[in-house]
Amino acid sequence: PMRNTEPNTTATDSSNKTILYDSFCRALCTQNDEMGSGGYLPESLAKHLFSSANNNNNNWTLYQVMAFGCMAVRHDSTLQNPNDPDLPLLEFIFKMFTNLTMLNNEQVAELLQSLMELADFRQKTDRSPLADDDDDDDIQQQDWQRALDLGLVDRMPEGILSVSEPVSLSTLAEHVLNGSQSMNFQEFCHWCKQAPPRLRVGPLMLELRLIAAVQFGIPPTLASLEIAIIAELDRRHKKRYPQTDVSRRGPRGTVWYIIHDAWLKEWSAVLQKVAHTPQD
Repeated sequence: PMRNTEPNTTATDSSNKTILYDSFCRALCTQNDEMGSGGYLPESLAKHLFSSANNNNNNWTLYQVMAFGCMAVRHDSTLQNPNDPDLPLLEFIFKMFTNLTMLNNEQVAELLQSLMELADFRQKTDRSPLADDDDDDDIQQQDWQRALDLGLVDRMPEGILSVSEPVSLSTLAEHVLNGSQSMNFQEFCHWCKQAPPRLRVGPLMLELRLIAAVQFGIPPTLASLEIAIIAELDRRHKKRYPQTDVSRRGPRGTVWYIIHDAWLKEWSAVLQKVAHTPQD
């Protein structure tokens, strides 16, 4: 979990630990070899997260860390819709881009841009630190094909002759709004759930949950969510530290944490047994 070790990130009251913006971004946006992470968010999204959870103050308190973490990975079926554990996080993402009850064209465009930037960020960071820098050239352009691949749109509008035709964020936002000037939270949820879970805001939801569970150390309530988080961490670790001809455990410098194999198998079996059941 992120620890506040910088001398200037502690409030005047020594019992009131806070995290300043620079420390927050450094923890979320840069690689951490010890934790096997290439980072979670581009700085533009980290700024949205930092501001939305603390009412635009210049620091996060322990209360705000816990409130965000519990909202992201703790599910209380007595308080929330038991059939939709994603609802609190979707509402949080909605409020990351507006202080009102509606998202207008400009805010929808900003959301779409952020989701594209996140896809670029993940493409760059989910790879071996030894990868050739020339791979940065693979970052994709903003066109209709990109929007389709990310699930931001279901189809191209009539009159578009090629999927590789460049498209502005404003035009994409107009397409998402489908003739309306804005969308409310219910319409936002409907748009989010029209696509498969890993598309549209799904990648952002995953990053926020990883930040809550890994960076802030808040344990998930649901077994199914814990399995998903562990599987994603395992996937990223293998991507960043791939097998080589001389080492099947990753290249020299790979960080490993050793745990008991029997315990891991038993833990995995228990979680898989209850995942997506009433006991989840």
